[in-house]
Parts: sequence; C-alpha cells; structure tokens
Amino acid sequence: MVNKLIVACLFLIVPMVAALSDPQIDTNPVASGDDVGDLYQRVASSRFVVVGKLVKSLGITKRMTPELVEKMKTSLDAAVGGALYVIHVDSVVCRQGDFQPDSKVSVAQPSTVRIFVPRDEAWFTDGQMKEGLISGRRYLLLLKTPGPEQVAKWTKTYQLQTNSEYYRTEQGSRGVVPMASGNLNELGGGEPLVFDKVSKLCQAVRPPTKSEKLKALKTLTESSDEVLQLEAQKAMAALEGQPINE
Repeated sequence: MVNKLIVACLFLIVPMVAALSDPQIDTNPVASGDDVGDLYQRVASSRFVVVGKLVKSLGITKRMTPELVEKMKTSLDAAVGGALYVIHVDSVVCRQGDFQPDSKVSVAQPSTVRIFVPRDEAWFTDGQMKEGLISGRRYLLLLKTPGPEQVAKWTKTYQLQTNSEYYRTEQGSRGVVPMASGNLNELGGGEPLVFDKVSKLCQAVRPPTKSEKLKALKTLTESSDEVLQLEAQKAMAALEGQPINE
C-alpha cells in the first residue's frame, strides 16, 4: 500500500520536475544568425526548413518500470526524460525533395512540428550544442527526422505518443536560428543574414523540373553574393550528379 502511494505521488510530482529541467530555463543554445557556412549541405540534409513559433514547451518523463520506481525513491531526477518543443509552422521555406532533379510530386507540409530533446544526451556533439528553444520566439529551423529505430526507442523509453512524428534539427543548435523579435528598437531589428541566404537558395530549387532549377541556380552563381555563388554551384553539381567541391 505504501509503495502504491509513493508511486502515485511520484506521478504527480515528476512532470513538474521535468518541466523545470527544460534546458530553456538556464541556457539559450541557438545558432548565430550570421552563420552562413555549409548552407547547401545543411539545407539539403534537412527534411524541411521552416519558420515557426514555439507555442508549447513540455517536460517529458520516462515510462514507469519497477527499476525506475526504485531509483525515484532516492532521486526524482531519475524519471526526467527530456524536453518536447511544439512549434506552429508559419511557412515552409524548403523541402528536401526540392534538391532532387524532379520534385513534381507533392509532399505534405507540416503545420505543427514537435522537437524532442532527450535529457541524458550529451550537451555537445561534434562541437555543436543540442537544441534549446524559448517560448514565444520565432525560429528558422532546419529539421531532420530521426531514424525509425531511434523513434521506437524514444516511444518505448519516454512518455511520447507513438502516432506523432518527432524531429531534431540539423547539427543541433546550428539548425535553430532565432528570427527577429518584431521589436524595431532592438539592436539589428531585421531578420538574420542566414535566413536571407537560405530563402534565396531554396527559392532557386523550388521549381519542379531540373532545367528550371539549374536556370535559377545559374542566376545565383552570377550574382554579387559570394556565399550564394558557392552554394548554388554545389546545388548545381548535385543536380547534375557531379562531385561537390567544398
């Protein structure tokens, strides 16, 4: 009876602990808006590139097991699973299929995306910090889909819905770029530089046929923008099936 009472209390308390463990509370690991390196690689590797607003941030607990209940008797932290970020999508800037020679096939575009970040994952991977978003902020997000084995592990371990799709961002915090706040009195005031570059590159590959894509990309290679010249050349090489010069 006592054990059942303990478990019942833990079910009530742990979600609050998980919410307080949300990484947005004590850090803001976002990518610089001036980071325009490797744009083609980063964008083409993303399933979707979207602009959206964080509307909900939730602490996610682990699924209860007898072993976990025992650990929680000494530390509630044992049940903290991670952070779930729910983003309302304002616009889809790019789709991965746009970088294919023929993108005539319609792809369903998300209106809401969910990014799940496990708490027990290393803070840094390949020099990039893991994702962290702040409620109410708008972001440019380079989204990637974890593999089915990873998702199956998540839904088995954490209190996540099995019928929902979960995303991460390309290269962690590098794929999370804060957009302008809308406050013109703040320093800068405009959208980040990387948003302008990504938008133009994505616009060039949006046409449905290879010939149209190449024509639009060629225009970028002839522009005065050195970053877009280089990234457009990479996109053209990929469309032609040629090696990409880094």
